[in-house]
Amino acid sequence: MQYISIRLVSIALFGAAAIMVSGCDSNGGSPNNSVVTDSMQIANVTPDVGADLESTDASITVTFTDPVVENEYTRTDVEATSGNRHLIDVIGVYPDRAKDLSPNGSLPISLSFNDNRTQLTITPERGLQDGFIYTLDVGDIENSNGVYDPRFKSEDGARFAPNPNFPPEEFGFSVGLSEKPPAVPSVSFDSESTVVTDGRIENETFNYEDRSVTVPLQVNGIDDSAAEVKGYEVYYRSQEQVGRFGNDDQFTKASEVRPQASPSDFEDASGIVPARAVEADGDLDFTAEVGGYPFAGDGGAYGPIEWKVRAVSINNVRGDFSDVMTTGDNTRPGLEFVAYYRYDDTGDVERIGIEFSEALDGETVSPRAFRITDDNGSSVPLSATSLENAEPGGRDDTTVEVTLANPVPQRDLRNVVVNDAGTSRPVTDLAGNGVDLSTARAPIR
Repeated sequence: MQYISIRLVSIALFGAAAIMVSGCDSNGGSPNNSVVTDSMQIANVTPDVGADLESTDASITVTFTDPVVENEYTRTDVEATSGNRHLIDVIGVYPDRAKDLSPNGSLPISLSFNDNRTQLTITPERGLQDGFIYTLDVGDIENSNGVYDPRFKSEDGARFAPNPNFPPEEFGFSVGLSEKPPAVPSVSFDSESTVVTDGRIENETFNYEDRSVTVPLQVNGIDDSAAEVKGYEVYYRSQEQVGRFGNDDQFTKASEVRPQASPSDFEDASGIVPARAVEADGDLDFTAEVGGYPFAGDGGAYGPIEWKVRAVSINNVRGDFSDVMTTGDNTRPGLEFVAYYRYDDTGDVERIGIEFSEALDGETVSPRAFRITDDNGSSVPLSATSLENAEPGGRDDTTVEVTLANPVPQRDLRNVVVNDAGTSRPVTDLAGNGVDLSTARAPIR
């Protein structure tokens, strides 16, 4: 919940003050500290204590027992300054910094007295917000040492003092307070991103070898005036998290979230993307980042990254999660280098090493996926193929060793072709991506 405090206190109180009446006279000296028996006091405050208002177009009215004097200090036709020249200088409407996403100090306000000057109306110029709790905090005589600014007094000269019959601590009210959870957000990949086409991440965007992955996301069709939503939390599940971190369903909150609409905006310590960062088209665009080789895990584990998003109301009520979105390795492996590996006693080639750009699925590595040609363009029979490396799913599973059925003179060997048109079982990377056809043929060197 969000709080706004308005204080009627002396400068002896600590923290932000609202109607603050300082303990010095208009010339900067100490006022008369004699006991005031005939005083001007607060008689009432509206909205009523505990009221829940339906409208955000609300103001706060303080009623006094006596008309307030009209002098230079109590003028309401001036703007606030950084000093203590006028009453408006010491009135503050402050959101609680622990709750609001970007309080940035006091809300701008205006002041007005009624005709007989017994009521002071404090109007926040930006208006209040649904779901917020506001408090009017009036300082007591003990905290202020009984000293109030002599300029703030009644028309008859009575000094201001607390009303012992009107509890001075806190007067609270709310606006549209609700514990109802926010709606489930509609989430997609950011349509404005250059790596997204028709709602899908472009091919060749993510690779199993990536140390970190930054995904462009958007919450669709956000109403900028929908005050019931404070922001959005992003959760993800990658192979690095599975079985090691996160909550019961192995999802964990993404802390690296950045609203692209306002990159300098405050980001809540708990990782909330502010709903007010909405774009002009009504979409909330942002990115979420995962590090630590997110497609790979311990023991050769491999899998895509999954995302889900939920809304957080301004009352800090969490809604249900969106549908899970999946980001996988969509980069096709390339054939990078081919070399002679082993010769027999006569110097003919027995084995050939074929290196790829990323780790392969060992289950797809078989003689049926490879074709070795001689100088006549004919296929050379193969007896076996195997990954050189030991650990399945390891990032080093990039080299395939091909064994020829019979040794062939080096001068007679020409090319290696992977996943040829007639291949019955193509070799793939761990995500199932076939070899990039533009690099599927290479000379044997």
